[in-house]
Amino acid sequence: MSRFLLDKGLSLLPDPIRSAGRAVKRARLRLLRALLHDKRRWNTALNQRELYHGRVRLDSYPRFIQVGSTMACNLRCFFCMRTVESVREQHARRKTRLDREMPQPVFEQVLALMPYAETFDLTPFGENFLFSQLDRILETHQRLGCNNLTMTTAGTLLTPRWAEQIVRSRVQHVKISIEETDPERYAAMRIGARLEQVVEGIHLLHEWKHRLDSPVPRLTLAASYMLRNIERLPDMVLFAAEHGVPEIYVQMLELKYNDDPEVQQEELTYHIPLLRRMIAEGEVEARRLGIAYVVTMPIRNLLDSGGAAVSDAAPASRTRRHLMQKCTNPWWWAYMDENGLLWPCCWAKVAFGSLLHEPFLKVWNSEIAQDMRRRFLANDIPDYCRGQLCHVEFE
Repeated sequence: MSRFLLDKGLSLLPDPIRSAGRAVKRARLRLLRALLHDKRRWNTALNQRELYHGRVRLDSYPRFIQVGSTMACNLRCFFCMRTVESVREQHARRKTRLDREMPQPVFEQVLALMPYAETFDLTPFGENFLFSQLDRILETHQRLGCNNLTMTTAGTLLTPRWAEQIVRSRVQHVKISIEETDPERYAAMRIGARLEQVVEGIHLLHEWKHRLDSPVPRLTLAASYMLRNIERLPDMVLFAAEHGVPEIYVQMLELKYNDDPEVQQEELTYHIPLLRRMIAEGEVEARRLGIAYVVTMPIRNLLDSGGAAVSDAAPASRTRRHLMQKCTNPWWWAYMDENGLLWPCCWAKVAFGSLLHEPFLKVWNSEIAQDMRRRFLANDIPDYCRGQLCHVEFE
């Protein structure tokens, strides 16, 4: 993080000459991004410069784009937001379908951003293989040679055709969402799914990678946990090794919106000692088996803090991490959902605006977006960022 942002703060504004020089450098990067083939490289350079100098109105596009392409899903996992009765009632009141797709005008805007992103990630609330535009995304990625497409799937619909197309279009990363390695326990958590379907899908991807002599996609088990399955984390590491998956993401399920109070209490926010112990045991097993072991940000923040949030009444002498050291998502991350809304992340309870009504750059630089960046620079955690699964307010 830049010394300007963290040490000097916003009170030291650049002099006119320095400001003019920075403007010239940003203009140069915008021109290179527009004229040269490697749009991603120059967009990243522009984004880094804008972040470094604490700009709140951005000319750069987000470096990480998550696409919530569809709500349609073939499963009814009991822990999923789609199965929560209050969520279903909310959609019924709004007369919106739970299987709706991203509107076509929004999709066209989002697809146009693909060449600029370091990562273009298809991670919707639904299942990617039920999105009617998936073929077009894969074709565009292959034709443009973007080499930045990643996707998340439950793995139950990974047919031979899809496996071949994923490898041929050079998808870089496929994340398999999974919670259990025991077939019966898996079926009890993912209603309508069978573990053998997932295993078959993984093997199909391995087969097509071998046939086409392709190093991609990289495979990851995106393993999500709550109280009832956290003690089985070491078994997930073993499952990854047995099926040739080189990496595991350890994630935490958000359950506070569940209708069942007992299920809500299974969120690992309430079971930190157990979580800490199982994270450590999983890491030992991963080292033994040579599996890359990634503990995601919400768990890291939770364990680092011991579950204690930053108190505004804490002594000023207390050493704290600056908010910008914990999160810079408002500058480089964007999530476009199936309703056409643009969000700064999966967790903050505020949207920058709607791509149905305005072009991307206008929404990306809306008053809400600029105010959020301004508050992050001032180390002021907004209320809509508090109490979320990322635990950004924890110290």
